[in-house]
Amino acid sequence: MNELRMYVEHLFEGKVLTPENIELKEEIYGNLVARYEDLIAEGVSEEEALEHTKQSMSSLDEIDEDMASDDPSTISSAAAQAEGAAQADSFVQTEESTQPDVTLADGTKVIPVSDVEVSGEQAVPEPQPEKTLDTGKVLKYGLIAFALIVLLGIGAKLMLGCVDDAAERGEDQASVVQVDPSPSPQGSSNSQGADANAADNAITVDENGRAWMEGEPGDELLAAVVGATYSDATPYVDTKLEDAATVETLLHTLPLGDLATDIDVTKGSGVLSLAYREVPEAYDGDSVDVTLAYNVAVLFSTMPLVNEIQVTVAEQGEPMDESYYVFTRDDVQGAYGVMLSREMVNESGWRQIKDDHLYARKFAERLVEKAEREWR
Repeated sequence: MNELRMYVEHLFEGKVLTPENIELKEEIYGNLVARYEDLIAEGVSEEEALEHTKQSMSSLDEIDEDMASDDPSTISSAAAQAEGAAQADSFVQTEESTQPDVTLADGTKVIPVSDVEVSGEQAVPEPQPEKTLDTGKVLKYGLIAFALIVLLGIGAKLMLGCVDDAAERGEDQASVVQVDPSPSPQGSSNSQGADANAADNAITVDENGRAWMEGEPGDELLAAVVGATYSDATPYVDTKLEDAATVETLLHTLPLGDLATDIDVTKGSGVLSLAYREVPEAYDGDSVDVTLAYNVAVLFSTMPLVNEIQVTVAEQGEPMDESYYVFTRDDVQGAYGVMLSREMVNESGWRQIKDDHLYARKFAERLVEKAEREWR
């Protein structure tokens, strides 16, 4: 009966739907339906039967008073009155016809109040179904946790790499060279670094004047760099780029100078271009790097208007296998940590260029790698 259902819902408007109120509502509804059907069976019209049924339960005030008294018998009496079962008796009829369990829309079973009163026990709600594990969420959070672990591992590896690189750089800065203590002509600076700790040097010179690279005997090219002095560059201080003849002479005085070719001072403003071709295979690659790093330092110190030096290097017998480098003044000065100018062309300046930087472990390698470019 939809009308009776709506009428009962109206009676419970504003009430908190506790388990007790839900049970009471369902029982009242059942009692009113039974009352309505009894009236119809007695021959009363549907309209009158519906009206009489509603009048038998016009409000919940009386039931609320009974519930406040905490007397189960009075609650049962009020519910029975809605059915019309209570007469002029002076006691509450405790034996009622058994009502079927009512199942709500959400699946909750409601036990009639009469059953609870007879047994003297409160209705125990059906146990809630166990919550199942959401495997999708578990997988999602597992992937997030795995990603965080990977990122943390990468971060730790990068930090350790930075620490190792910083330590290596510190070692490079600490590495100085012990050069040939024997006297040399034209104000040679070969006596510089005599107090250095030779064990930490990348390039060292033994007591017989022989150059060593990382504990191995150096080649002829390395010996040329070690033996070069500031006095070799002194005559060429303030050489102008447009003075091609002087530039060529300066290049031929430097290590690898006998192989210098394709010298070009017209590449652009402040640009010097040259090539070292037919470099002997006997020259170690590290020795070539040291030579390039030394030569560009000399050129920038003696040619103040040069800001870029382009160098091409090709080994002997492999003319097509060329390496191309572009050394800028800013990069080279940044590596050496000084302004390369005529003020550096002296004994103390050469000591700073060679002992403090050029001979340090991997200094030349880093500088040359930074200058390397793809072939034009």
